[in-house]
Amino acid sequence: MARPYGSRNAHDREYVAPMVHADRKGMVRLTGMVPAEVHAQAYNNAKASGITLGLYLKRLVEQDQLNEDGVPLWRLAELEAERKAAEQEGNQLPLTG
Repeated sequence: MARPYGSRNAHDREYVAPMVHADRKGMVRLTGMVPAEVHAQAYNNAKASGITLGLYLKRLVEQDQLNEDGVPLWRLAELEAERKAAEQEGNQLPLTG
């Protein structure tokens, strides 16, 4: 059975540099599994920008804003929202009938 989307734990893995082929001008492959609608959105965004999907992904990564620990700011906002939701859930009294 396949793993659910996003189930790999990146914190348990070490970075392994990809093999660079001389005939690819220092470029390497970047792969990942995403839902089909996300793939279509990225493709359409790149096309509308007049650039390749690879260049589009490169630009997204380069523009990612990080905190002092290297964590993307958008992820910190998600974590904070998740924390607040869990805290809110814990503060609610159970309904009784």
